[in-house]
Amino acid sequence: MDVKPKCVLVSACLLGEKCKYNGGHNYNQALVDYVADKEVVAICPEVLAGLPTPREPVELVDGHVLDKRGNCYDDLFEKGLERCIHELTKKSIDLAILQLRSPSCGVNQIYDGNFSGEKVAGSGLFAQKLKVLGYPVLDVEDIKQLEGKRLLVDIWAPWCVPCRREFQYKSDLENLVSNYPSMEVVYISLELPDKAWHDLIKKYSLHGIHIIANEKLKESLKKEIFSTHEKGVFMPHTVEISNGKMSGYSMTIPRYFLLDKDGKVLLKELPRPSSLDKLKAVLDNIFD
Repeated sequence: MDVKPKCVLVSACLLGEKCKYNGGHNYNQALVDYVADKEVVAICPEVLAGLPTPREPVELVDGHVLDKRGNCYDDLFEKGLERCIHELTKKSIDLAILQLRSPSCGVNQIYDGNFSGEKVAGSGLFAQKLKVLGYPVLDVEDIKQLEGKRLLVDIWAPWCVPCRREFQYKSDLENLVSNYPSMEVVYISLELPDKAWHDLIKKYSLHGIHIIANEKLKESLKKEIFSTHEKGVFMPHTVEISNGKMSGYSMTIPRYFLLDKDGKVLLKELPRPSSLDKLKAVLDNIFD
């Protein structure tokens, strides 16, 4: 399975476009290098909303887009989101890489709404919309963790009790992975992000990259990670996975597998963190 994205959506400011609220940009050389061999779709939701550059800084306050004086920009931001999504329907986006902490594009954190510079866990409105629609979304800072790394991938879902049991061993897993400097942990959820998803990530302090599996990724997983010959993994009936059907397949999760530095499958199934000695033996053999 080749998981390397071919078409990447990028916050336009990261490419040097002067569309920040203060008239500047957030040019990121690491991002530019990462997308050099990929098709790039550059978007600024706030510019598409018709907002000028420069413009008043805004933050999310109880779900509303406000500036320091309390002026509300909800309608304009909604217009920008609609225009962004319309643009995306023309492309086959494999991955979105967005500017950190933006009220539109922040993925993992946003500002706290008090214009104090303090940050809180949360996502901007555009990032939220992309997640709901099933697009894999990364903070621009996360790409450094992906380039040139082997990826230990955990497939899970918030409703999965065995998945939550394995999270109890997450510290053991992190300590083990830290012994292999060219490896990172990636969590792929089969469900759209909801409160349970956010609460579990916070409860177990799941450090690593988090991706929501869209239908394209699910199809790739069921064909190339799960096998029809593996007992208990695929069943000859239709099951509901997220908001779509995986006809003829069911996935037994959690499932752990390993990708090489080029995004190719090294191992389709790894021992679970609860069997740490077995997992360590497998990884030692690969990294030896």
